[in-house]
Amino acid sequence: MGRRVIGHYAPNLWASGGIATYVRRMGEAQAAAGHEVVYFSASPAHRGERNTIIVASEAELYRNATDLRLELLHLHKPVADPDASPVPLVRTMHGNQGSCPTGSRYLVRSGAPCNRMYSPAGCFASHLTERCGSIRPDKLKRHFGGIKNELRAGARMHTFTVSGYLRERMLATGFAPEHGDTLVVRKTFWLAESPCKLTMTVMGDPFTPFVVTS
Repeated sequence: MGRRVIGHYAPNLWASGGIATYVRRMGEAQAAAGHEVVYFSASPAHRGERNTIIVASEAELYRNATDLRLELLHLHKPVADPDASPVPLVRTMHGNQGSCPTGSRYLVRSGAPCNRMYSPAGCFASHLTERCGSIRPDKLKRHFGGIKNELRAGARMHTFTVSGYLRERMLATGFAPEHGDTLVVRKTFWLAESPCKLTMTVMGDPFTPFVVTS
């Protein structure tokens, strides 16, 4: 296995919570395997945290990816323009953003989880009747535009989910099954767009995916 340069990105990467724990454990596993790992965050508060580079925009993120000769950029939150990335992308879906406009899957007025399959009309109706999301026009536009962007990005990169439930819901929303897997089994994924012919191997532990050469 050759040494690779791998990046991880989320706008608020080291905020307390599950994503930070996940990224830290994954990065440590990748570094232990001999790879160089670089972290990107948009939050100035994370300056000096591990090997973290602060980026103010996606354009700056992609410039750094080019300058550092990244061979894979692992996204932990969506980006607006994945097609602009100069390096291969993969995504870990940590929440319900791929199947719910608000990402909450919670019906506020009923006080219950939402089991609805995503549809623009149905989810809009739930916004009105259940207040599962804001009905302000700007937020409605952002919520429904967000899930549209997730679907577009899902066709551009391989997406890993942290549970089988998330994957099932994403497939029901319209994600292609060949572009989405759950991080629970060992499997090799070809990143066809990579000039380096990278593969992603997912180990039995959901925290230790790493990049290897073919």
